[in-house]
Amino acid sequence: MQKKIKFAMITAFLMLSLATISSASAAQYNLNDSSYSNYFNTSGYINNTSVHAGDVFDISGDINNKDMYIDRPLNITSSARTGQIINGTITILSGGSGTNVTYLNITNTKVDDNSYGIHLIESGNNRIIGNNITTTGNGSGTSGGNGYFTYGVYLEDSNNNVFDSNTIKTTGVSADADWSTWPNPAKYATIGVYLNYDSSNNNFTNNTITTNYNHVVTAWGYDTLAGVRVNTGTDNQFTGNHINTNGNAYIYGVEIVGSSSSTASDNVVSGNVINTNGQVSAQSVKIGTNTLNTIVSQNIIKSVGDSFAYGIYLEGAPSNLHATVTGNKATTIANINYVLELFSASENTITDNVFMGIGNYSLGIGAYKSNNNTIKYNTITTMGDNSAEHIDNDDSIPEGNEGIKLYENSSQNTVQYNIINSNAEYTIDTSDSSNNTITNNYLISDNGKKQGNNAVAPGTGNTITDNYGKKPVAAFTVNTNNGPGPLTVQFIDTSLGDITDWEWDFDNNSVVDCCEAQYSTYTYTKPGTYIAKLKVTGPGGSDSKIIYITVTDATKPTITSVNPANNKIINVANKALVITFSEAIKAGSAFTSIKVTNPDGVSVKPLYKVINGKTLTLTRNGNYINGLTYTITLPTNSITDTAGNTLATAFTSKFTVDFAKPTITRVNPANNKVINVANKAIVITFSENIKAGSAFSNIKVTNPDGVSVKPLYKVINGKTLTLTRNGNYINGLTYTITLPTNSITDTAGNTLATVFTSKFKIDTTRPKITNTNPTNNTINFSLTAPITIKFNKNIIKGTNYSKIYLKNLSTGKLVSITASIQRNTLTIQMTKSRLHYNTYQLHIPAAAVKDQTGNSVASYTLKFKTS
Repeated sequence: MQKKIKFAMITAFLMLSLATISSASAAQYNLNDSSYSNYFNTSGYINNTSVHAGDVFDISGDINNKDMYIDRPLNITSSARTGQIINGTITILSGGSGTNVTYLNITNTKVDDNSYGIHLIESGNNRIIGNNITTTGNGSGTSGGNGYFTYGVYLEDSNNNVFDSNTIKTTGVSADADWSTWPNPAKYATIGVYLNYDSSNNNFTNNTITTNYNHVVTAWGYDTLAGVRVNTGTDNQFTGNHINTNGNAYIYGVEIVGSSSSTASDNVVSGNVINTNGQVSAQSVKIGTNTLNTIVSQNIIKSVGDSFAYGIYLEGAPSNLHATVTGNKATTIANINYVLELFSASENTITDNVFMGIGNYSLGIGAYKSNNNTIKYNTITTMGDNSAEHIDNDDSIPEGNEGIKLYENSSQNTVQYNIINSNAEYTIDTSDSSNNTITNNYLISDNGKKQGNNAVAPGTGNTITDNYGKKPVAAFTVNTNNGPGPLTVQFIDTSLGDITDWEWDFDNNSVVDCCEAQYSTYTYTKPGTYIAKLKVTGPGGSDSKIIYITVTDATKPTITSVNPANNKIINVANKALVITFSEAIKAGSAFTSIKVTNPDGVSVKPLYKVINGKTLTLTRNGNYINGLTYTITLPTNSITDTAGNTLATAFTSKFTVDFAKPTITRVNPANNKVINVANKAIVITFSENIKAGSAFSNIKVTNPDGVSVKPLYKVINGKTLTLTRNGNYINGLTYTITLPTNSITDTAGNTLATVFTSKFKIDTTRPKITNTNPTNNTINFSLTAPITIKFNKNIIKGTNYSKIYLKNLSTGKLVSITASIQRNTLTIQMTKSRLHYNTYQLHIPAAAVKDQTGNSVASYTLKFKTS
């Protein structure tokens, strides 16, 4: 008790200390064979004051012949998964509580010394995960041995540790164990995983624990080894492990024991696979003396021994165990088998297990001086040879082939609702016990000669009632089971056994169509295959029999729809092709000839074909090629209805793959174009034929304030979309055309890649003359100076540009001129000098020039007189 108090105080102190360590303060040290001495002394203790709690030892390569004693919580790992500790042990002391050991290879082959892989001494809250731990030794223990031990994992008074996903291989000496102090436990020379000295609340999950022997040291033939051993610990959990143990004389896969001064309580062995092999005796699970409330559940157990095999052994003296054994599947194979033995073990619960014993002599459950046990809902099968030669047997329960043997006055036990088959004379032998309750069990013994209550060997004062034997065997005949509908079938019962009730279900719809009758008729009207079922019930249970009734159908299946439809253009590159039929279908003789081919006739491969009710679904591995047309072909015999009728003719259907998105090739007016048509129709041309998408109504033309033009008429014709408005666009404003992504699709349904926008500006104002040189009616104008006409905007030639003329009004003749435009200026130059004191008239007809939008100038006339 003082040790426990001390350890609790140490653990509390460590956890408080660790809580103050920031993860950011953790240092990482690269540890290998050459750097080992930087951190550890020659005895294996940490001698580097720079190593603090929470630091990381990252091991790479081999560390040879060196131990590690961890006295502060560390993270010991191999990030490269190359770290190997060879002939060394990691020992975590109390000060090292909270250490993580992960992803290491530990191989210890020490001889003439203890050989341990991981050793915890008064240490808690450690996590040992993902390691490969291999120990090999020649320790033969203390009972006539050399005083050394070989343990893969060894815990001494260590609590709250986690061992997960480790591979633990232990090979050592199978040596004599001294049981002279029984019921206190003996020491074994070789153990795979050993929890000693009240080690509690430890969790072993998903580990592979393999224990074997390399040598035998024995003086009296009782050499022993164990795969897993718990000595006086409590609340330990062993779940999901693979525990394989091979030995010579006495072998334990999992052993949980207490001592006269300390009880091992509330331990759990659940969901493990436990295989135990021994040359003499194999015992997969032993729950020993001074234990309490152990749970053994959902394990798969196999014990194989040359002479003896025990699946689960409960040893209760001198106190009751209160163990629960439930949901296990245990098989033993030996000359003499005890699939489950109760030795002075009382007040245990044994339920829902499957027990099988295979050998000359096999007891499913054997009880010796064991009382008040509950044995329910188990399935027990024993296969033996009652005439086989007997061998020496030191077990307190004589060998036999009974399913259950209650021996040496085992009393007050309840045996109910079990299924027991045995080739012994009796399935349950209570002849040496009294006051047990044996009811409602299914019992068959003596090769079927004894059943129910007759298969129980009664003792004194036992209650043996309502046990039963073989259930009835359902059988019936029909006058026909095949034909065209309506088909009337006569059913005649031919069942065997003690029957009290008949239930007929002619169409397997779980509705009883007729009962309490051995003969009946039923008429089937619709084609199909029906299941007619008869269930018979008697004292021994129930049994059912079915017969298939086929009502034939000559109507051929037809194809009602294809998705995609024939000649459909699709935009899904890996589309599943779904063909729907007029009725439920199945694969025909040419099912493998169903194909999808490209234009060159090459079949798509692989092509997966799945039938579900009325539908056939064809899927491919990969994508169809864009732009190609594919053909689906179903040969006549490829599909049939459930009656076997084929298609009337071969079926073909085509589809074209198009997953290229449509693009805009032209916009009129072009982007940022200035136009002078106030009610211009906007025409957008695409790369392919189009149709309205889901956002078609969101197409819009908006003014600079974002206000949409309404109403806006949208018309699709082939590749073009035309937008027209009711009324005129406002002069001087810039408008924006917007096409959302989903507003337009091609005929295959492919949308635009992105939102499309384009702008145009309205300008319907004619250019105006702002300045002339000379001005109108000027006198004394130069004889040679050019005539310039300036406008309020840049101009270009109009349709009447060539009709500009200059006339000498004094002579009445036209003069020769040249005209040129520079930005907003029209320049007129005479080819010869003008005459003195003559009057000239320049005429610019309407549409002679225009602005860049196309607005034409009005007609203009200018007069001037020369000097």
